[in-house]
Order: sequence, then C-alpha cells, then structure tokens
Amino acid sequence: MVKNKRRNDTDVEEGGWGWFLVLGLFIGMFIMKGSQVSLGIFFIAFVNYFGEGAGKTSWILSLVTCMAWFMAPLSTALAKKYGHRKIITIGSVLSTVSVFVSTFSNDVWVLALTLGFLNGAGFGLVSAPLTSSLQFYFKKRQSLALGIAYTGIGVGSLSFPPLLNYWLDLYGWRGSLLLYSAMTAHLCISAALVQKPIAKRNREPTETLSPTRVGLMLNDDVKDTQRNSTTTVDNEEHSDSHDSITPTEQSKQTCSKVYAFFKDIGTFFDLTLLLDASFLIFLLTYSVFSMGQNIITMHLAPRIEDIGISKETIALILSLYGMGNIVGAPVLGAIASYVKVVRRNIYYYFSGILFATGLTVILFTLSSNPYFIATFVIVQGFTRGGYSAQTIVLVRKIVGDENTTTGYGWTLLFASIGQLIGAPISGYLRDYTGRYTASFYLGGACFIASGLSMLLLSTIRTRCTNKGCCGKPDSYQHPENTELKTM
Repeated sequence: MVKNKRRNDTDVEEGGWGWFLVLGLFIGMFIMKGSQVSLGIFFIAFVNYFGEGAGKTSWILSLVTCMAWFMAPLSTALAKKYGHRKIITIGSVLSTVSVFVSTFSNDVWVLALTLGFLNGAGFGLVSAPLTSSLQFYFKKRQSLALGIAYTGIGVGSLSFPPLLNYWLDLYGWRGSLLLYSAMTAHLCISAALVQKPIAKRNREPTETLSPTRVGLMLNDDVKDTQRNSTTTVDNEEHSDSHDSITPTEQSKQTCSKVYAFFKDIGTFFDLTLLLDASFLIFLLTYSVFSMGQNIITMHLAPRIEDIGISKETIALILSLYGMGNIVGAPVLGAIASYVKVVRRNIYYYFSGILFATGLTVILFTLSSNPYFIATFVIVQGFTRGGYSAQTIVLVRKIVGDENTTTGYGWTLLFASIGQLIGAPISGYLRDYTGRYTASFYLGGACFIASGLSMLLLSTIRTRCTNKGCCGKPDSYQHPENTELKTM
C-alpha cells in the first residue's frame, strides 16, 4: 500500500548552485558597474580629443547607464519567455561588438550611438535577468548574497581606474576601448553560470502492481492510441478545409492574432504593477536618486581634475571608491539580512543610506584637500554598496515574489530616466558656471529628496497594510511562503 506522503516539487535548497550564480553576478557587476566610475577617465580623454563641451560629451557615458536600465523591462520579459541564459548571452555579444566598433569612431555622436546606446542596451540585456535570477536560489539570505555579488562593483572600481589610466597612456583611447571590448566579452561567463533550479524531490515508496492494475494500464495505452489516431484524422480534415476560409474570416483571425500579441506584451510587462501607488512612488524615488548617482559617477573624475590633481592621483583616488564598495556591499547587506530591527524597517534603512550619501556629496564641494576628497570617495563607495544591493530586496518587498523580476525591470526603466538626464545637466551646468560645484549640489539634493520620499513610502505602506488597501502585502519577512519560478 502506498503511503500518502506529501511532496513539494517547488522546494529548492537555499544557496546550492546559487553560489555559483553569485560568482556570475560578481563578474557581471565587475565589468558593467565597476567600470562606470572609471569611465570618467574616458570622459576627460574624449573632451580633450574632440574639443567639445562637457554637456555634449556627457551624452556618451550617460547613454551607457541609461540604456542599461531602460532595457530592463524588455530584458526581463524576454528572459521569462526564452530563458535567462539566452538573453544574457545575446547582451554580452551586443556589448562586446558595440565597444569594438567604437574604436573606429571619429565623432562624439557616433560614440554616443556605439559606446553609449548599443553598449548600454547590451548591458541592459545582461543586468536585470542576471540579478533577478538569484531569487530562484535565495529566499532568507538574498540580501547577503546580493551584498557579496555586488562587491564586484567595488573590485571593478578598485581595478579599472589605474588600469584604464595605464591603457590610455600606452595605447590612447582607441586602443583602450579595444582592450575594454575584450574584457566585456567575459560577460559570457556569467551567462554560462546561469542554470535552472532543480527542485528537491522526496523519495516515494515503490508501488507493487497487481495483475488487475497492469491490465488497466494496458487498456489505457490502447485508448490513447485510438485517441491519437482520431486526432490525426481530424487534423487532416481541418487542413483540407483551411483553403475554404473566406477573406472576412482571415481578417478576423489576423485581428485575433494581433490582439493576442499585445495581450502577451501586457502580460510580460505586467502593466498592472503601475496601478500600485506605493510601487509608483518607489519608481519615482528611484528615478530621482539615479539622477544624482549619474552625476557623481560620471563627473567625479573631472571634478577632481578641476581642482588641479594629476591623472595618476585621480586614478588612485577612484580606486578608493572601490575599496569602500567592497566593504560596504557585504556589511550593509549582512545588516539587512540578520538584524531583525533593520529587516522589519528596511524602508528607513534605505532612506538613511540615501541621506548619508546626499550629505557627503554636498560636503564634497567644501574642500579641495586630497585627503578630504579621498575620505569622501571611500564613503561614497561604502554607501553605494548598500543602496545598490538592497534595491531588488525593496522591490520584492513591495510587489511580492511572483512579480520581483518584472518589478525590478520597471525599477531600472524609471531609473534610466534619471541616468539619461543627470550627467548632461551636470555637464551643461559646468559649461555655464565653469565649475562642477553647482552640479554636485544638484546631485546631493537628489539623494536627500529621495531619502525623504522613502520615508513617505514607509508611512504609506504601513497605513495601507493596516487598512488592507495595499496592492501587495510586505512578504519579504516570510520567505517560506514564496513560490518558485521557472527560468
């Protein structure tokens, strides 16, 4: 007699192969995000070579981050339909080819198309699917896993500045981009490490088959064979009658196919998430703070150069950004994972990180002392490790596990708006005022305004949860209730 033992096919071991996926995300963050701060060194080279203003030249690097985030909803939708690994591989190839083609550019706008638009689109096809795939293996320790993976930003920020500065001195910006394209090709390693999760299956006792049971099984096989033969005949008759369809019926079928296509698009992008007021506030918040982040990332190196510091020292100072990030990502991630007070008040935690970042950005404009600047850069790297790694945790908390991938895609799309306009506005302010002081005031204000908005969001979520009017309850503290998705 068979025992009635319940089997859960959706249980996946916490961690497991996910730690190799953490390695893949680390490599991706090292190449894509770790090089962003260092691209400010390219910015200086482009301004000197083309002789254009800071505002116009800023579009090149601004489009990299903008497209990387703008493509997120599309990349997550494609990942759901075709699989994460395929989409990440396509993005890796697109970025590699576009950076390689950039070495032949002779105009700022051509660089904006190849190095900016196309390269950023490739990064966008990699970033969101690669990050969201961690949720298949981590529930309780997702913050810690993301914190470890996001140290790749710090290691990249630590390694790229002196490396790019050395390449620029030795090969110029064209040769440096050629080497950078070869490094971008290593994103294919991240794609190779993405595997489908294998559910844990409970062992079932062996059932003894009686002669009666065997006869019933054979009878079922005969019925299935007869059913398949009938289906084949029906299909042949249907194909013969297909030629007799009138033009009116054909037009109706075409309209129904078009309707089904757009219905699928709506399902993939899940437009209903935008009806959740709290999630919409979070998206607007993320867009504003991304604008400030883009200003700091792209114009940190030019701002230090304006003070009169040499290129070698700039590369060393930017490396300190990576050191701060290496420490900040796992430390702040571990706090969010293991400190219950923080886990229950994740909105306040995120808000505090944004406030600290904004204040340090404003204080950065008050001194030109190299040691003060070095301290500022370390703090910036430390705090970025916190707010970058906790983003998907907040998304999951707001929209729920079943919508995490799509919600994260929408978050990056809204962030792309801030990423697009942040650096160009900062550049035009530099062209108008002759200094980057006003630009960094704007960047700091964006972070502080975002911190205030997160406090508002926390209040709204608390009241809505108490009244039962939230679109999605906060489910992050109950990972045991989550449902596994198929990659």
